[in-house]
Amino acid sequence: MKVLAPANEEELLKEFRANYGRRMIVYGTGTHSNLKEAEVAITTKGMKDFQLSGDVVESEAGVRVPDIRKVAAQNELLLASVYDGTVGGMLASNEPGPLSTRYGRPSQFTLWVRGATGLGLVKWRGLAGSKGLIGAISKAALKLHPRPRHVYSVSVEIDSEAQYLETLKKISSQDPLSVLIVYDGTLTVHASYERKVSQHAEEGLDVVKENDADSFLVESKFIEAIFYRLAIELKPTYAYTVLGTHVAKVYSSPREELAKYGRVLGKEELPPSGKIFKAFLDFRRSLI
Repeated sequence: MKVLAPANEEELLKEFRANYGRRMIVYGTGTHSNLKEAEVAITTKGMKDFQLSGDVVESEAGVRVPDIRKVAAQNELLLASVYDGTVGGMLASNEPGPLSTRYGRPSQFTLWVRGATGLGLVKWRGLAGSKGLIGAISKAALKLHPRPRHVYSVSVEIDSEAQYLETLKKISSQDPLSVLIVYDGTLTVHASYERKVSQHAEEGLDVVKENDADSFLVESKFIEAIFYRLAIELKPTYAYTVLGTHVAKVYSSPREELAKYGRVLGKEELPPSGKIFKAFLDFRRSLI
């Protein structure tokens, strides 16, 4: 497999065009990538340029998200993602994180995205969530937010559906920064605020434990409300949802069982609308 490492957007487009039609995969550092069998692999890890202007950062795809978060913090700003890979990977996956309760998924704080496609360089926000199957994300502009001065978190262990629903209702009324609901054999609600709402609150933000095990996303506008039932009935090895995102990530549960709770997508699977755009923008089915 030939591995290419363009240094900027112009080189990325050049390499993409030169190899289009061959089986290609695009990735950042590889930390979150399953490098499948391909003829050509294009890594954006050499594309490391980014600039802040006011509350907007323009970044190439290979920039690590923690690097932007660090610089933004020095300017009292926040990039609302705890993703530890590259900007391109964050946008391609578009998965919710703990901060998505207040700030939304990456596509919701993205102003524009550019990428190399079968039709050339395209500027389109729809590339967020494309999972590297529609085009090779090259650059994006991301909205930054005022950085919270303090973050306090509390956790509530749940033992009944009635308690779960009452807990969500109470937390939702308190203007939370983040509400992360995790099942790992026990269901726990983790809520974070900019103020200390309880004497038991501790400083810091609770995060999820990602791994490479088989997982599915389950999408439904009711998923947060029925997450308790999903977890207790299916008993996955690990699962979580973030309040306000209407999506849950579930590990090691049968797809046919998950389909009872909403639309199910595999890690490298596009929704029906995405498949239509792939047919248009990747008409040679080059990206895998």
